[in-house]
Amino acid sequence: IAMKCQQLNYNGVEQSLLTLLFATSTLIFVKLGAVSLSFPFGLLLLLYVAITTLGKLKVTSKSKWLLYFILVGIISSTTSSFGVDYATVYFWIQLFYWLFLSTYVSNVYTKVNWTIISRVLAVCTILIGILFLLVVPGLTQNGVSFLMVLAGPLGLYGIKKRILKIGYVFLLLALILLNTSRSGAIILFIQICGLLLLHNINKRKIIRLMWIVIVAIYIFMLPPIRSTVGEWVAPWSPDLSQLLINPHKTITEDKDWLQRRFQVQKGLQIFSNHPLLGIGYNNFIKEEVNINLNVFTNIDANLLNIVEQGSHYRVSHNTYISILSETGILGSFFILIFFIGILKVFLKHLDQLKNTFEAYLFISFCGILIYYYSISGFYGTMEWLLFGMLTGAARKLSLSRRIK
Repeated sequence: IAMKCQQLNYNGVEQSLLTLLFATSTLIFVKLGAVSLSFPFGLLLLLYVAITTLGKLKVTSKSKWLLYFILVGIISSTTSSFGVDYATVYFWIQLFYWLFLSTYVSNVYTKVNWTIISRVLAVCTILIGILFLLVVPGLTQNGVSFLMVLAGPLGLYGIKKRILKIGYVFLLLALILLNTSRSGAIILFIQICGLLLLHNINKRKIIRLMWIVIVAIYIFMLPPIRSTVGEWVAPWSPDLSQLLINPHKTITEDKDWLQRRFQVQKGLQIFSNHPLLGIGYNNFIKEEVNINLNVFTNIDANLLNIVEQGSHYRVSHNTYISILSETGILGSFFILIFFIGILKVFLKHLDQLKNTFEAYLFISFCGILIYYYSISGFYGTMEWLLFGMLTGAARKLSLSRRIK
């Protein structure tokens, strides 16, 4: 990838391939043997770009941190006690494939018709939510709810009529409640509130709206109000209802909640033993750790024993813990710099986001940053396409301020 390049051309062929790539990236349950449905379209797009532009892509100052992260992870995997096998090398190739896609999207960001892609994402997100309810094989609760948090807000941009926007939002909320994902439902609701704030943004309004939100949250957290809402959502999402009605019981008696705490503890212990480089990509599941049970207090002993027995060979359920344990301080540092750099640009230009695609992009990014605390993500075509959009949008916002 050349660090300096001429301006890339962008045509209808690339728009069509990119649209198909986004659409198939959401169809996470469809596989073509060992690869995803989106892979042929992504590969075809990269080959077309390589031929027509002679590979003249530009790595932005922010996306270079992703490259550094990949290199650290390769070194970590190479030096790990688990060694390097075919699956490890295949994953390295996947990472570079995602990086090339992300770099391409970043380069052509200002030329892409995001309205078309937004509408495609809206249809695909709703479709995946419905297919999950129909128990289609290959769709998981966490995978579907994460997709709805990532792609759902992006799909809203392309819907221009207010009545259709409102209908889309209510359909998203209904589907994610029926999905029974507690984290997903809460995050999606926060995202919708965030969009309302961004669409009314100016210095006076934002301060007033922030105070309204703070007061509303305080009122909502009052036990009588919280319990009433919990009873209302019970038919839709029993787990979310239990969390709202009795959060203490959920924290101390809910098996899924405790399982996540176990995996976080496992990740922290792995990090303490391998602080600099971690244990290598995808080795969290393989690493066996005697989890320190002393950190778990006021937990039923039988439940603790059940969860401990089922805690081996599981994913971390926390993206940050996964990155920390598998790539250590160095890998985590590069990802932290990448995330902070993107957030810094968007927050600096909040006043420019109203009614723009960047507003929906920012809300989607904030949603997955929150969701990363309760899901193992980061490695997927749709996420790296999002990273490309973010770096492209960050450059666009920075340049617009300089021109002014």
